[in-house]
Amino acid sequence: MGNDDHLRKQLEAARRGDRESVAELDALVRGIARRLVDSRTESILRGVEWQDVAQEALVRLVHGEAEYAGTGSARGYVYRTVKTSLLQTIRGVKRRTARNEAYSESVEVPEDDRLVAKRASEEILAAMSDECRELVERALLFGVSFAELAKEAGMAESSIRSRLSRCLRRAREREL
Repeated sequence: MGNDDHLRKQLEAARRGDRESVAELDALVRGIARRLVDSRTESILRGVEWQDVAQEALVRLVHGEAEYAGTGSARGYVYRTVKTSLLQTIRGVKRRTARNEAYSESVEVPEDDRLVAKRASEEILAAMSDECRELVERALLFGVSFAELAKEAGMAESSIRSRLSRCLRRAREREL
């Protein structure tokens, strides 16, 4: 029980910003992530490494949404957080891959047209405000969910959808 109490105190101290506790927690999280991301998982992750999963889990633990409630073991809480980060990373990779494959299979565009479209996209993004550009890139290009964007911004999901819609409408109006 002593180790669990120590870890519980580490979690609390890390949330308060204690660098030493964050470093100890980081070492634990990295060890768990390294064990969870095996050769089978690496093939699914397509370039995302265990260090990325560990970093995401550490951010969730230190700055995250839910604090350790004290029920169950603290080590189990850390393990579940790392596992959740891994699963969400896998889901994101699969979503982006499926979206890219569906698009590439459904549309055959000549190379010259792709270059023109890429330049036009870059010009459209460059003409957007920083806020709109970041929202469009994160939501549409990187596949970050509306729920996650809303949580990060401290807003309702519907507000994020409305902002994105307004940004895209303004971009269309500029192009017409």
